[in-house]
Amino acid sequence: MRVKRWAADLLLAAACVAGLMLLSFLLIDFQFNTNDDTGMIGILNGSYTGTPDGHAIFMQYPLAWLISMLYRTGIEICWYVVVLMGICILAMISVLFRLLRRLPEHRPLAAAGFLAAVAGLWLGNLLNFTFTTCGAFVAGMTVLTFALQTREEDLRPGFLANVLVLLVCAYCIRSFFCLAAVAFLGVIWLGKYAREMFSRPRCWLIPLAGLICLGAAAGIHEYAYRDWDDYFAYNLDRVYLQDYDRFPSYSEHEAFLQSLGYDADSYYAVSHYDYGLLESFQPEDIHALADYVRAQEQPESLMKTAKRSLKQAIAYYIPDDLSAITPLQAASFLLPAALLLLSLMLSWRDRRGYLLWALLLLAAVGCCWLFIGYRGRNPERISYSLRILTVTGALAGLAMQLVIRPVPLPDGSRVRLLSLALAAALALTGAASFLSLRAQRGAPDDTTMEYLSYIAQHPDNIYIRETRSTQISRRLLSEFPRTSVNVIASGSWTAYTPLYEEKLEAMGLEELNRDTVFRENVYLITREDYSLQQIFGVSEDTPVEYDVIEQFDDGIQILDIHSIG
Repeated sequence: MRVKRWAADLLLAAACVAGLMLLSFLLIDFQFNTNDDTGMIGILNGSYTGTPDGHAIFMQYPLAWLISMLYRTGIEICWYVVVLMGICILAMISVLFRLLRRLPEHRPLAAAGFLAAVAGLWLGNLLNFTFTTCGAFVAGMTVLTFALQTREEDLRPGFLANVLVLLVCAYCIRSFFCLAAVAFLGVIWLGKYAREMFSRPRCWLIPLAGLICLGAAAGIHEYAYRDWDDYFAYNLDRVYLQDYDRFPSYSEHEAFLQSLGYDADSYYAVSHYDYGLLESFQPEDIHALADYVRAQEQPESLMKTAKRSLKQAIAYYIPDDLSAITPLQAASFLLPAALLLLSLMLSWRDRRGYLLWALLLLAAVGCCWLFIGYRGRNPERISYSLRILTVTGALAGLAMQLVIRPVPLPDGSRVRLLSLALAAALALTGAASFLSLRAQRGAPDDTTMEYLSYIAQHPDNIYIRETRSTQISRRLLSEFPRTSVNVIASGSWTAYTPLYEEKLEAMGLEELNRDTVFRENVYLITREDYSLQQIFGVSEDTPVEYDVIEQFDDGIQILDIHSIG
């Protein structure tokens, strides 16, 4: 009977999650929200060098290698999305399965409540896809999965392996949020085993197994990138300058910039990410610029740093427009407050340490936001990801109270009826959120990636894309096209990697510079309103002869394909 109940719970959890996600993919436009994802897909599926490669840079190597191997079986399937969404689905099934086990007499309530939470809080982020929010979601679900397990389940091989697999997957997708989740997992582990840490030494197998698995994944990653030290040093300085907008002003630092060989026009190209077409540019220039900027910075006192970080973290956490707050944003306020209130009530009633664990979880949340505030950069996807972790961390704290000292729920026909009514209400709430998301997203836009399809139809040509003309792919999963091996950006985070030389060789180029675009079979892709002189790093008075041979309009911006000279 116990085995049948276990199998029934697992089957119900899988059916509910699979049904919701299938419906989502059929009815709501799936899209990538950052160019980083499409860039990694190009490396993984072989579009970048001609051969699938696991060096996706932002993603840890073990998972990236697996995805690249899947691409070797067929380019028609976007294995990047299949694998990452598959991990998200596995994480959701893991949580719902444990929730069903905790509420065996109230399965409809458990299933409807969880699916409503997914539809209302997380579905929008999953369908507005980035590897960052995906990694945060898997990390959060790992925390919630562990919180919903009993101590008896923790050391069962199947349950422990499930948590470890999710943890390693979260680490491989986006390491920062996995490491943040480790703090949450540590608090939950203490909440479960603090009173028997030394009387029951087997409980130490859980963190030990986690550290071994994460250490193995990190070791494989480091070994795979053992020859990339020069690139990572360059990329670290590039991020420092580019992502944090720290390029020095030419008018204020003209003497230094001229010493590097740049006039105002060529420096504009460098500072706007189009240095790939400049003959005078060398990666060492990025190091020189970064060192120069660091030398200009005034040292900041520890107290001032703390105040600035706190102020920035609060600004990131509290939305500017409270009238337009989303369900996820609201939950990131309400659930931590609910966790604190419940812990205060239980601590007052039972005189036990509920409050301590709640405060530790909330401290872990605060540290995540403070770290982002300290770094001083908050892309929208980072804010979404931190809110996902905030919400799941608070839910894990509430779940921990339920598991450690379960609250008995009455049974009977009236209670079942009430449970079904509440389940229906939660399901309707989730459906309303689902429909609202569909209305916001609208129908799929099939025009965004047409220019890549055009390029793929002309494999004998070479196309150089101005960096900021990268498009967000908005095609449905089954229609995502292959990025062509014959297109390269004039500057990107993939430039000057060990793969970069392979990319140029696959395109039949020895090097990429301004003269390259004057070759007969080479074309330049830019936005319609973008100056070709700015890309070439020359003055606006310099004539550039060109013909626009093709134009693509996706409703957001217009892209032109130019024949130069």
